[in-house]
Amino acid sequence: MSLGSNVERELRRFRARVLVATVLVLLAFLLLVLRLGYLQLWRYDDLLEQAESNRTSVVPIVPNRGVIMDRNGVVLATNYPPTPWRSRPPS
Repeated sequence: MSLGSNVERELRRFRARVLVATVLVLLAFLLLVLRLGYLQLWRYDDLLEQAESNRTSVVPIVPNRGVIMDRNGVVLATNYPPTPWRSRPPS
């Protein structure tokens, strides 16, 4: 056995590994492209409906506020519950 045949054998093993890695990467990209096509072409209507129903809505939350006092316990400010504003039509 000469040193040249050992190098050639290692080179063949290396090229085989590179080929296997390349095939695996290309297969992964192919799977991603197929999944993208599936989501864009076949699941488009379902996903669009989910996106439309997933919007945020405004829900009013009444703040719970208390009395403001100084360090001696003297009330500086109080809060009153809000009263609804009503307008009367002119008489």
